Amino acid sequence: MEIDNPKDTFTNFAATVIRSNVDVLLFSQTPKSPTLGRKLPSWVPDWSADPLQTPYGYSDLATPVFSAGGPRAGHNMAVDAMRGALRVVAVPVGRVARVGARSIRPDENSTLESAEYMSVRYLFEEVGEFVEMAAEIDRAHAPDISDEQRRLESIIRISDGGLSMRQFPVQFDSTTAYAVLKDVHENVSRWGRRLIDVSAQTQSMSSFTGVARSTGIMPWYWTPASEVDVTRLCAIDPVAAIKIWAEGLCSLVSDVWWVVWYVAKIRLLTTMLRIRRRWVRIGVHDSDHNEALRNVGLKSELIWSQEWELYTSNLLKNANRKLFLTDTGYVGLGPCNMEENDIIVVIPGGSVPHVLRHHTMQGTPGDCYSDEMVSSWLYVGEAYCDGAMDGELVAGEGNEPRNFEIV
Repeated sequence: MEIDNPKDTFTNFAATVIRSNVDVLLFSQTPKSPTLGRKLPSWVPDWSADPLQTPYGYSDLATPVFSAGGPRAGHNMAVDAMRGALRVVAVPVGRVARVGARSIRPDENSTLESAEYMSVRYLFEEVGEFVEMAAEIDRAHAPDISDEQRRLESIIRISDGGLSMRQFPVQFDSTTAYAVLKDVHENVSRWGRRLIDVSAQTQSMSSFTGVARSTGIMPWYWTPASEVDVTRLCAIDPVAAIKIWAEGLCSLVSDVWWVVWYVAKIRLLTTMLRIRRRWVRIGVHDSDHNEALRNVGLKSELIWSQEWELYTSNLLKNANRKLFLTDTGYVGLGPCNMEENDIIVVIPGGSVPHVLRHHTMQGTPGDCYSDEMVSSWLYVGEAYCDGAMDGELVAGEGNEPRNFEIV
């Protein structure tokens, strides 16, 4: 190994490993080291991501969940060491036509690691929009939304990258696994919707205008009297006019003081609850919690179940990933730095699809491209693509592989 040249060392190591397992690409994660990562080809891991994550399509470091590229054999690839280029043969899934605006976020106010349920609900809603747009592009590739049942299954699959649909029948009773998963999903969605509503009400009640609107009754002094009536009253009985003006001013001051006090009380209460959630020790009183859960329409027996834990942990694992829709009608999840016009490809033998970005560079002096601009690709990250995770594109007829040079 060339210890004095870390770029060549990392590149040669990746080139050696990738010939036997193309999934080494999944460890080319962001953010990369500001000193070394920028010098490496985009497909070469620098192993500096903090923390270095288990790939989304793996249940652990040794067990892939999917087989998008078919059997693990015969990777058709080559490495140009001089240019740091990886040449692979891959099947295109499609060009990214749209990238979602929503993503699951970790709950920063929770003592335990968990997803922020409002962001989860927003993602569910966006998945629903994407699968409908996909059906308009190509029903053959789009998730099946022919009825409400299949539409719900599509949303469940896409929202956590297809993990729960694979894991539930294996880890739980296979005869009831899907029914329980749908029940858990509906409760998670309901809880997210409830939190969104409460948050909107809290924000509204935390401002002067919001409190004023919430009463539903406009103060009598808020609506100006007609100029004719005001002029007549001032001319006939100026004392009465001054008295009415003073009463209106007193009412205004009183109402403003009440609203300011109420807004301050709301903000203080929300701050105290946030601090309590973050720092106070966890004490679980089943009877109290179960009653509270039932009051908001949730099933307490699900909240404390292993099924709930598995599904929500899968959602959290996919935090910060963005939805994408391809021009061929596929919907899936990709890296947060994915952009429109990126391309989704499946490399034969790989477990998941990959996201590539078109890149044009000047040829290296001395090679056959030195006098021309070379069309190549940058590696962006791994993807979940609904309907292409079990080797469908590799095995299907009419899906012509293409050569890609990744730099």
